Amino acid sequence: MKLAQTIAIARRLLAENRAADVARMLEPVMTSEATPGQAVVRALLARVALLDRSDPDTALSWLLAVDLPALERQAPGAAAEVRFWMAWSRLRQMPASPYCALRSVDEAAVAFRRAYRMPDYAWARLARAEAFDRLDEPALAADARREAVAIFQWMPDAQAARVAPASTDAPAWPSEAMRAVQARLDLLSSSRLALLFAGERGAGKMSLARSLHQRHDPGAPFISFRYDASSSAYADARLFGSERDAGAWTDAAGGTLYLHEIADLPAGARERLFVRLDAPDGSRPARVIAGTRRSLDELALGDYADILERLGPGAVEVPPLRMRREDIPILAHTFIAAFTPASAPAASVTDAAAEALALHHWPGNVRQLRNELERIVTLLHSEPAPVIDLADLSPDLRVHRPPADRLEEPVRQAAGSLGDLLAQTERRAIVSVLRQHGGHITSSAEALGLTRQGLYKKIKRLGIALDRLTLETTYPMN
Repeated sequence: MKLAQTIAIARRLLAENRAADVARMLEPVMTSEATPGQAVVRALLARVALLDRSDPDTALSWLLAVDLPALERQAPGAAAEVRFWMAWSRLRQMPASPYCALRSVDEAAVAFRRAYRMPDYAWARLARAEAFDRLDEPALAADARREAVAIFQWMPDAQAARVAPASTDAPAWPSEAMRAVQARLDLLSSSRLALLFAGERGAGKMSLARSLHQRHDPGAPFISFRYDASSSAYADARLFGSERDAGAWTDAAGGTLYLHEIADLPAGARERLFVRLDAPDGSRPARVIAGTRRSLDELALGDYADILERLGPGAVEVPPLRMRREDIPILAHTFIAAFTPASAPAASVTDAAAEALALHHWPGNVRQLRNELERIVTLLHSEPAPVIDLADLSPDLRVHRPPADRLEEPVRQAAGSLGDLLAQTERRAIVSVLRQHGGHITSSAEALGLTRQGLYKKIKRLGIALDRLTLETTYPMN
């Protein structure tokens, strides 16, 4: 078995709290070779020694043999992993300085977040909490621990049970974009206001609607309705009922009615829908959620002003997957677990495959990721120790990607017109502000005197590759 596959299986076993099995697997394959793979082997063994055997001295003995400067040049990700476990091991040694350890832990956390390695980022948050405990900063320690727990709760692994008791609340998404969506839904869900989910195809609008339904009306029906370009009269009959059919509206009574692509519904049917939303009706759904692939800006500028006027107060923008890359490892673990038969072991993912999944553009969004993993798991689940490696991914996922911290796409030479020059100037100004605000749309828009929607529109028009922005968070050191 290749070393990369062995490492992937070891990571999976660690997630299942099988540290003894990991030690038996990795100790025989550890050599003195100065390769990134061997450095990761030592980092994983150090993790076992530190967390499962409470032996920081042995953990450091594995790591001090690594040539960190050379590793930094060869594989920065592996170097960050080694530095992190070294810092945490030193933190647990009484002579270690908590301030120095905290700085090293935070540097590793930035590297993990940049590489969208959220499980490692969660461990870095726990190490940060431990450092703040040593510094007698209970509030900061609690914040770091709470962030780690929120990430672990999304992982379908037993390691979550090691850091916090199970919670009945919906865990927070790792990405800032989806946490903002969840916060808005929490505000809106207490009412029966009709909601509008705007987002690209495959962004997960219907899944979000199902999740909302399960949290608030789990015993009631969830009915989805899609207009199929038939006549307006037929659409009315399917939606509101006829002599032969009660219709989706009545079928969803007391539950949730989800309307796919409401902008495709004939204007007359939309008008009757809005009238019904206002009228008292004992057979109406408890919650109506409409989805659209069009952005809120498109709705405002197009022939769909009635949609925004009626459903705007309950509008929620669902970001595309490329704008929430921190969620990709969590989604991947979830899909792999869902597609694995109960009697089969879950597949592990090599570091190379995980990086390719995190850096792909995903034009088909969450649906494309789901389909990709379903295809792979279907072919792998019969193996005794299934591993998803780079070669198992579709060809377009295996192509070389630019570094993750590149914000700007290559700019074509301007033709020299005033419009071209103004566009380049505007582009540079927006990129500069985005960098200053760490890619945060709301604060960047405020600094530029724009609305969030207005800034998104300019980003799209100017071809700014916001999805490649490196999101680096500055953490307080006192």
